[in-house]
Amino acid sequence: MRAHYVLSVEGFSTGQALDGVDHGRRAVSLLEPLDERRWLSLAWWVVGLNHLLLGELDEALEAEERAEAFGRAVEDRGLESFAVSVVAWIHLTSGDWSRAQARRAAAWSRLPIRGRLDDALATFEAIPARLEVARTRAALDDLTPRAG
Repeated sequence: MRAHYVLSVEGFSTGQALDGVDHGRRAVSLLEPLDERRWLSLAWWVVGLNHLLLGELDEALEAEERAEAFGRAVEDRGLESFAVSVVAWIHLTSGDWSRAQARRAAAWSRLPIRGRLDDALATFEAIPARLEVARTRAALDDLTPRAG
């Protein structure tokens, strides 16, 4: 069950978001009967991330709401913050800047520690721009004639 979570994270990390959704949902289905709420929060969180990469914003939002609820159920402000951060990213992706800012602030306020997180937050906020650069490079590669 946890292996499916890890494979879902790998799907997100390697751009194999369809596989990531599939493995994440398998993790959820195996964890639900065990009432593993901490792991359910993480599994829903990565399902949401994978849906986000696929542009499936409604599904991503639903998954992150579940991740946040499980994080709250186990009183883990870090898990809640992970989910709320992705909700901010979803709103940013959909063009709702004010909601994105509000959710980002909410995520930040829930973090149990803040020390070294300024750099992490800056990195997180740069992800959409980095994805766009990667998409542009891939599109340019497709247009570039190949020798041979």
